Amino acid sequence: MSIKGFPLKRVRKLLVTGGGTGGHVIPAITLLEEARRRGADILYAGAPGSLEERQAKKRDIPFSPLNVAGFAGKKMSIKLQALALLPGAVRKALCRVREFAPDLVIGTGGYVQIPWVVSAGMSGVPVVLLEPNAVSGLSNRVLAPFARIISTMSPSTPYGGVPVREIPPVESIDRFGEPLRIVIVGGSQGARVFNEVMPALLSVVSRTHGVPRFSVVHQSGERWLEMTRSAYKGVPFEVSVYGFLEDLPEYYRKASLVICRSGAMTVTEVTAAGAPAVYIPYPHAIGDHQTRNAEIIANCSGGWVWRESFLSDPDSARFLIKILSDPLLLSKTGEKARSNTPAIMVDRWLDRLSPIWGNLSNA
Repeated sequence: MSIKGFPLKRVRKLLVTGGGTGGHVIPAITLLEEARRRGADILYAGAPGSLEERQAKKRDIPFSPLNVAGFAGKKMSIKLQALALLPGAVRKALCRVREFAPDLVIGTGGYVQIPWVVSAGMSGVPVVLLEPNAVSGLSNRVLAPFARIISTMSPSTPYGGVPVREIPPVESIDRFGEPLRIVIVGGSQGARVFNEVMPALLSVVSRTHGVPRFSVVHQSGERWLEMTRSAYKGVPFEVSVYGFLEDLPEYYRKASLVICRSGAMTVTEVTAAGAPAVYIPYPHAIGDHQTRNAEIIANCSGGWVWRESFLSDPDSARFLIKILSDPLLLSKTGEKARSNTPAIMVDRWLDRLSPIWGNLSNA
């Protein structure tokens, strides 16, 4: 899409909106921190008491809360309640947009962005929408008429890619030598099925003759932390279970194999780290977008996709035995993942918006 509709040479004030999941919140925080580094006034707009508000406060990012409800995938009564909230939310957002007077609004996805993007459009403020998933979310589809640019997850497109703070260097140690390092992540909240099935599944794998020794790091989600630790008692391998891992990209960078969901940021961070992965999409994701995210990487030989039901199939153990016993396969799969990552450095992503962004001062 052409950017000739943007007359701005500089962006002094940036409003970013989007939230609900890490795939929407992490890119938003990344963009805001880079904008602040460049000297812009910033504002994050999202839902009160949300993941986005907690992350903004943690980083001293000004936050403007607004009550909005989601309606995708909900029953009709909830949809009607959510729709009833929108007119009032748009009026409040309109007042805040006019008060802050942003030069540019960036939406990173989720229903929380709807009143802010609509208000920006009504105020004549240019809008850029970021779609970090392979399947466009409902809010981005609804808001597309308000956007001058829609950035997809593909970095090969003019404004595409998922912005990240850094793309980590590939670990120099032999990450595919013994002991292998397996990292299990069921998303920021954990995945109960992973917590219940993985201890027994990996015990079978580890007791198989010829399988290299391995250790496990497992992010369970805080609510299932003790349950998961109990499930691993007595396993014949070293294991560390955490409710939440602050620096997942660092673990991915050293991983021999990642077993994970396939939300937008998980796929972005795993592939950027050059880690081979078994992706197990959340089966109830709206539009089944997690499956499509994973398939894009699998089709490039950068990983494998399992249906969740395959976890209980005896062939799942045989599959893990096969790939863990083939370090060359793991290495090549990791290389393919890295070469096809949707990750793009945040400074490059923003610079692609020039002349919207222009030569914004770092002062």
